[in-house]
Amino acid sequence: MKAASRERHLLLLRNPPAGTYVSAIRVSNEDGFVNGIDLTYAAPLAQLEVVLGTNPGGIEGFIPGGEGGTVTLLPDPPAPHQPFRTYQTVADSEGVFEFRDVAPGSYRLVAMDEITPDLVDEAGLAAGLQNRGVRVDVAAGVVERVRLRVDMVQ
Repeated sequence: MKAASRERHLLLLRNPPAGTYVSAIRVSNEDGFVNGIDLTYAAPLAQLEVVLGTNPGGIEGFIPGGEGGTVTLLPDPPAPHQPFRTYQTVADSEGVFEFRDVAPGSYRLVAMDEITPDLVDEAGLAAGLQNRGVRVDVAAGVVERVRLRVDMVQ
């Protein structure tokens, strides 16, 4: 672990096997995915546990009518302490898209004709997409297949 700044530290994992994802983060039995990690007042011997998974799932999708667009996948319900579980891709001209190496869990999948500036930051993205698209449950080692329609930005 190294200091990225006085307030933030980075834990770097070099050359993990393909498909490796973070499945849990805990500090002294506190779930880091739910509460985030704040070591400011942690006991000197607090234990940081990072659990890696190696059997991700995936999503293959199709947007009828050959519509392109930006497809966003984010935790559902929104998880502000899990920005690494937000993914984006662009559907091709035939409307085909895919997400590989997705950590198992529940996600919201949304296709947009464009991503507006107010949706770019993590909080805005979660709030703006919360009631759009479809919910997808990704299981370990399983590729889910989804049909979407493009939501028009208003």
